[in-house]
Amino acid sequence: MIWFLVLPKFGPLSPFSLKVCFHLLLLVYILFIYVRIEEALSSCSASTGDIISTTEGLQQELEVITQRQEIVSCFLRDYQLSNEEVHFLSKQN
Repeated sequence: MIWFLVLPKFGPLSPFSLKVCFHLLLLVYILFIYVRIEEALSSCSASTGDIISTTEGLQQELEVITQRQEIVSCFLRDYQLSNEEVHFLSKQN
């Protein structure tokens, strides 16, 4: 087991100093991971915003299409020729 480490400007380090260095390195690593997680979450947030915008646009299009479908259904119901009218028109030709 190494009880001390020699660094050029600081001389030998005690076990306590090594423990402090280890914890500082661990803290730096944790901060690095935190930044990576934050970047990933930001990216996901942007993607989610795009998906929500697209979904809202598609919902609006669906509403317009549904209204048009209702208009066409009403037109067909109200203005479709009856069998008698079709028969009458076909006899006239």
